[in-house]
Formats: sequence, structure tokens, C-alpha cells
Amino acid sequence: MLKLYGADVFFHGIVRDNREEIRRALHDAIEKRPDLIISTGGVSLGKFDLVKSVLEECGAGIHFHKVAVRPGKPVLFGAFVSGGPVFFGLPGNPIAVAVATRFFVRPYLGALYGENREVPHLLPLTQELSKPEGLSFFHRAIRDGQGVRVLPGQASFMAASFLKAEGWVVGAPEAALLRRGDLVEWYALW
Repeated sequence: MLKLYGADVFFHGIVRDNREEIRRALHDAIEKRPDLIISTGGVSLGKFDLVKSVLEECGAGIHFHKVAVRPGKPVLFGAFVSGGPVFFGLPGNPIAVAVATRFFVRPYLGALYGENREVPHLLPLTQELSKPEGLSFFHRAIRDGQGVRVLPGQASFMAASFLKAEGWVVGAPEAALLRRGDLVEWYALW
């Protein structure tokens, strides 16, 4: 996805859930002088979710951690106060990674490149849809006539719907129920 967005990408590899290994990998990445470092996993609240604390130990200020979205709630954004790179810590589930990359990392890269802010299309929903109230919800969907239809299998570990998905429907945080015909935000998949 990052290459599609025009980024030069260096893959550092897999790092175990170990404080010292995370610290070493972070220092190795910083030495390459990137504009941005991205990790996946290790940013929730579990015993082995060590990324946030290691970042803080290494001099990063955390601008936000946990947002009112699903999937992707534990996304983290920080920057090294010494002028080093910014850091996105993405959740570990595959769909949460896709959402965080598409709706957090992509806009950040667009701003770096001087692009205008993306404006979604407003399209009618072709079905009724319930969602958690208080959270923005990102659904994989397809165009259905003049509207959009959400695909089945929306859990953050279910990636099969990507085979058919054409884009994302974003459900606003205040609504718990979206009715057929309601206008929803539609974004391209990538």
C-alpha cells in the first residue's frame, strides 16, 4: 500500500515482543533517517504490547494513542522531539492495519507531498446497517447500482472481503443504525 502512495519503503523485518529487540529495531530504523517509521502490532493494552512505552523511553512524544474507530482503535502516532522521524504504530489485525494505513498514514503522506485533502463521495446505502454508536466504522463495500453495499465478513481478522471490495463505507460516530438510502461516505479502497 505504501508504494502505491509513492513512498520509498524499507522493510526492517519482524521483531519479537521484547523490549530490547523493539528498542534495537527502532534505533536501527532511525539510523536510516526516514521521514516516517511504521510498525504493526504491539500497541494495544496486552502484556506484550510494548511499542508505546519503548517509544517514550527513546524520546518520542505521543500525539495520540487510541481513536474512536473500528477497526483500528489502538492506532498510535508520535514524533521524536529531537527532530527525528514521526512514528505510526498500527494495530496487528490485518483489516485494522489496512484501515489505519488508508485513513491515517495515507492522509499524512498526502500532506507531506502537498496534496489536497481527500474528499469522499456521498452515496446512498443499499441496505440497513447497524454499527457501534460513538465509533466511526470502516466497512469494505462494493458499488451497487447508484449506491453502495457493505460486504459480509467485516471483523478485523477477516480479510476475504478484500477479494471483492471496491472501496470503504465510513459510518459516522453518532449513528448506531444507518438505513437504506442514507448517504454515507465512500472512499476508494487504496
